[in-house]
Amino acid sequence: MDWMPSCAFLRSLYYVAVQGMMIGSVMKTPIVTVSVPFARQIGGILKASIIVIALSGIGIAKEKSRNFFAPKGIVIGAGEVTEKGAFRVPITFETAIIHSSQWIDRVKVSVDGKSILITADFTSAGRKSRYPGYIELKDLSSGEREIKYRDPDGKLHPLGKLTVP
Repeated sequence: MDWMPSCAFLRSLYYVAVQGMMIGSVMKTPIVTVSVPFARQIGGILKASIIVIALSGIGIAKEKSRNFFAPKGIVIGAGEVTEKGAFRVPITFETAIIHSSQWIDRVKVSVDGKSILITADFTSAGRKSRYPGYIELKDLSSGEREIKYRDPDGKLHPLGKLTVP
């Protein structure tokens, strides 16, 4: 066989298709009457479907837990007030294992009382990042805030303090 899917489920679908082609073309009394060209067309369609299903999972951004990043891999910069009155905070991310296929897709931000909670989404697709290198906070009252990283399971990790003017 010239092509073999890696996922066990997809591999079993492939075998069913191949066995169906063999039953229709080799047995003298076929269980199902299928012409060989038709069976090959179905096999080609099944191969294409398997490829589409397999590729659909590639490039999906996933929330990452704090241990995905280096111990000091999340760095909070000095915040500044923008022209529109929002508070912009630069944040850089360095992963624990660095390779060229990791792309930060975006950073989710929420404010919970005096805490600013962030969660980063990473993808392995080579598409352009939607993360501009900073988070923008609107309608914040002045005072000291604590920035925390929130894991996908909800566990919080303190990253540092931030003073909003």
